[in-house]
Order: sequence, then C-alpha cells, then structure tokens
Amino acid sequence: VASLLGYASAGWTGALGLTFESNKPVEAKSLFCPSGFITGIRVKYGRTRDEDRDLYDFKLKCGQRWTSWSGLWFKNELEDKTYECPAKMYVTGIEVKRGRREWGDKDTYDFKLQCSGVWQDFMGMKFGGQQEQAGTECPSGEGTSGLKVFRGFVDWGDKDLYEFELNCKSIAANLASIRGLPDLKMLGLQRNVLVWDGEQLGAWLEALGLGDLAPSFLHHNVNGGTVFLLTEEHLRDLGFSVVGDRLYFIELLTQLCGIAETPRHGPRRAGDEMSEPASPRDGGAHGTGTTTSSRGRARSACSSRRTRCRRFGRSASRCSRRRGASRTCARCSRLWGSRSTLSCSSSTGSRATCCST
Repeated sequence: VASLLGYASAGWTGALGLTFESNKPVEAKSLFCPSGFITGIRVKYGRTRDEDRDLYDFKLKCGQRWTSWSGLWFKNELEDKTYECPAKMYVTGIEVKRGRREWGDKDTYDFKLQCSGVWQDFMGMKFGGQQEQAGTECPSGEGTSGLKVFRGFVDWGDKDLYEFELNCKSIAANLASIRGLPDLKMLGLQRNVLVWDGEQLGAWLEALGLGDLAPSFLHHNVNGGTVFLLTEEHLRDLGFSVVGDRLYFIELLTQLCGIAETPRHGPRRAGDEMSEPASPRDGGAHGTGTTTSSRGRARSACSSRRTRCRRFGRSASRCSRRRGASRTCARCSRLWGSRSTLSCSSSTGSRATCCST
C-alpha cells in the first residue's frame, strides 16, 4: 500500500492523506479527460448485505461529456449523486471526509469540489460518524484533468477504505493545445465550410470545447454560410459573455476562413463538386437566390477580412505615421500581429480600414 500511495509523480498531487490499509489486493482505477479539465463528478454508492462491503464508483465530466464508470467492483446501488461546477469553471481541487459506524461496520464518504479556486458544498452523500477529512488542490495556474481512486479492504472489522489523488496540468498549455483547429476529416465535415448546416457547425463547436453554445447557434439559424458574418455584438447575443472567449472564437474564425475559401482556379478537391448547390446564374435547377446570396456575402466577408488582416499586419506602423488618428491600429497590431487581425478589425471598427489604404 505504501508503494502505491507514497509518491507524487509528474502531474499527480499525491494521496490526500486519509487512513488507508488493506490485507487484500488494492484496487486502483484512473479516470482521465482526453482534453480540457474535469468540470463535474458523479458518485454512486452500493452495499452488499452478506459481506458488509461499502462500494463506491466514479465517473467524471470532461467539458460537456461524461466518461464511463471507473470500473471498480460494484453492486446493489443505493445512491447516485452528481455535482457539476458552475458554467465556465473547472475542478481545481477535491476534499473528502470519511465516516464510520461500528454498528453494522458501515464506512461512508462524502465529497466536495473546488471549482476554479472556489470551494463548493459537499455533495450530500449518505454519511455518518465522521472520522477524518482531507483534501488537495492543484498549484496555481493548473486545473484537474484526472482522478485516481484506490480501494482497500480489511477483514478485521470489515473496513472499506478509499484514497484519492488528482492529476493536474497547466491551464496555459491546455489552451495552447486546443488553439489549433480540429481535424475536419476526423469530424466527418467537408472542407467547404460555407455549406455546413447548423448541426455540422455544432459538431465543430463541440470539438472546440464550445458545445454548450451550439444550441444557441441553432436557435439563431447560424450555419457555415453565415458564421463569417458574425460580429462581436452577435457573439455576445450567442452567449459569449466573456471578452476573452469572443477574441478566441474570432481567432478561430480567422483560421477557418482559410479553409472556407475555395480556389477560383485550379483543380477542385474530390467531393467539392457536390458540396455547394448550383446558383441560378449557373443554370442550377436547385439553386436558390437566398442561399447563394448568403454564401456569397459570407465568402466576400471572409475574403475581405483576410485581405485586411494581411495588409493590416504589414502596414499598420506606416499608416500610424501617416495618420495620427489610427494609433489604435498600431496598438492592435502590436498586440495581435498578423496572426489575428480579424480581432483587430472587430475591436477597432472602421479605423482599421485606414491600414489597408
């Protein structure tokens, strides 16, 4: 048992420090979020009558999705509790209290989470005869991405004992890892973004970790043909209440813009022939003026924003020297560079136009 619990490898916090022993093989299970951080936990409790075993099993919520159960041996479910962090928050710590009632040899546990540095209430599992309480939290600037559970059993007294540790990872490193666009091919999405419907756009948002906003996009009829027309004001209405989230999404739109633009000359990619309905101008029997107009505006907006982005990044300083009123352009360029001038265009408004003239 000591060899299992007496260390803290890279990323792991080490055991909480609860009483733990076992005269039978220790069960150990680990749960991980494939990306992002833990945002909730679900705990179920069961008890066997013949062996007086108190059994717990766990699953994690990663972003908007739940993992499977840990796989600890379990039967006779008596209780099932869930706790989720408030919106936009993630788990940064855990605290566990252990209870014991000698009559009936009943061992109980209750749990509470720390969400983005703020301790929440205990889950409210059935509990009695508190013996001890212990907790741990990730270092500053890190979030929880995994949970390890140990279960031991002592024959004398029929004791079921549990111990826990967290896996922490850098928030900055995690954000950097998801900055890039997800692989459209793996998501089953066409490269021609302009023909995505609302469901396909929602799948892309889910892959970015923004799945909670997908229903809002659907409600407002935003799809691949209109997503490039969005402004910061629109994003606010769609649920992006935090400035950083809006800037992050605008940056992603800038990257997606390059995929959406289909070359006017040269061979088309396989599958592109059927990706967009023919326009009435081309004699297409199924084209609609509304759809073509919408996609045309989106393509035009995308193209003009990328062009402005390139010019803005190169000529902002010269523009600033020529026109004193355009200092905002230079400041925005220093902050964002040519990497995300779509953000600059949105934040500086028409003043960014001077940098492209």
